[in-house]
Amino acid sequence: MDTVRYIKLKNDGGFVARIQIQYKRRRVDDDGNVSFDAEWHSWSTDGYRDICSGGERTVDLTEIHIPDGSYVRLKAEVVMGKSRTGDICVFQSGCGTMLSYRISGTTLINKLTTI
Repeated sequence: MDTVRYIKLKNDGGFVARIQIQYKRRRVDDDGNVSFDAEWHSWSTDGYRDICSGGERTVDLTEIHIPDGSYVRLKAEVVMGKSRTGDICVFQSGCGTMLSYRISGTTLINKLTTI
């Protein structure tokens, strides 16, 4: 799995999209055993979140306040349509890596690709 600090979504579709970050926190117990949350948690930006056609937004995952090593993925929410989920990555606050996605198509027939 790739490590990442930033996730970007470019909207090339004929709809309004929103970024939602899903994550599973990494936990280490006193014996050094590593585990992850069983369920995905969701985070989205406060305020204006819409990404109109032709627009893009980038999220710095340090805003979520999760531990390094946590699993993260993008959920591209399509308003009034079918949402898509990206690949699972590992959050690492010290890296400068950005994972970029493009969503295209229509509300019900769309495609999320890594760029």
